[in-house]
Amino acid sequence: MDGCTEISTLDTYTIHMDRQNFMEIEENFYSGQTYTLLMDRQNFIEIIKSFHGGQTYTLLMDRQNFIEIEEYQQPSFNRIFSADIQRLVSEKRRARMEWQQHRSPQHKARLRECITQLRNLLASEKTASFKEYLENLDATSETNYSLWRAARNLKRPVQFKPPLRNSSGDWARSDCEKGNLFADHLKTVFTPNACADVVDLPSTVSSPPHPVTFEFREVQNVIANLNPKKAPGIDGISNKMMIELPRVAVRILLFIFNAMLRLEYFPNNWKVAVVKMIPKPGKDLTKAESYRPISLLPTMSKLFEKLLVTKLSPILAERNCIPDHQFGFRRQHGTIEQTHKEAPSSKKVIVQHYLLMYLKLLIKCGTKV
Repeated sequence: MDGCTEISTLDTYTIHMDRQNFMEIEENFYSGQTYTLLMDRQNFIEIIKSFHGGQTYTLLMDRQNFIEIEEYQQPSFNRIFSADIQRLVSEKRRARMEWQQHRSPQHKARLRECITQLRNLLASEKTASFKEYLENLDATSETNYSLWRAARNLKRPVQFKPPLRNSSGDWARSDCEKGNLFADHLKTVFTPNACADVVDLPSTVSSPPHPVTFEFREVQNVIANLNPKKAPGIDGISNKMMIELPRVAVRILLFIFNAMLRLEYFPNNWKVAVVKMIPKPGKDLTKAESYRPISLLPTMSKLFEKLLVTKLSPILAERNCIPDHQFGFRRQHGTIEQTHKEAPSSKKVIVQHYLLMYLKLLIKCGTKV
């Protein structure tokens, strides 16, 4: 999978639908050649390549033309300073400069007066901001806030983001320097496992006897079950945007997904992930190894994978392709169940006074690829 290292801040948006635009998209889709082009592999690849930059993406998924989006201003305790506060700050600085130059009692009294006025005005602004913040809280899904969460966020200390220290002892302060340092660290951690012998894979059938296709209701159900709180990928399309899609847009996605199955092609743009580094609790934040990476894949890619899993799971279960001892990446198969499965054999070995050796695996920053 192609990856890119990017440290970014994800914003939250309020989504409003423009039904007229969707009707125009539907007319253009069925009257044009888009559906015909999806029947050919080469044309489909060209459409997908231009999907993120061409007219198709602009009409289908662009934030300006596809859906009308207003940036959601999340209720915040921090406010922009008013003109009175800025004026008092300027007067305080001027009074401090004059007092440092002359050291007279009159200038010191003026400085104390400015400091007192500024402190009182900041306190009143803070009280007004806190009152407005509480009044804007509600229990709707748009804000997703409650009084308990509001109190917790107000009491939470601001997390300090220190610079990183590289192997030579120098500091990486800018975003570019931190990104390069994280990239070098992840390159050394995520190294491919050495393969001594090349395994000959069995030949596969290019086209299955029963072609797999998706239905419109299947796509609708998967989209409806998406978690709206998940962060978007490099395309900026969130799950909330996908949930708000009308029927015409879902139908276009259905044609694209079925064309991917028919042509056996997966877009390379959907393999690019945004890598975000999360600090580990209790670790030294000046070291690159004190952060763990998470990959944010495009929503389209995850949606297609969810649909494909619904088709693969019954086939794997029917043919018993997955062995019973495999617990990784399986539903309802966690570490606790695996421990319970191995407990009887471990107890038997201990009772028979055999030497029992345990291997403790220390996994840092994720599993090796």
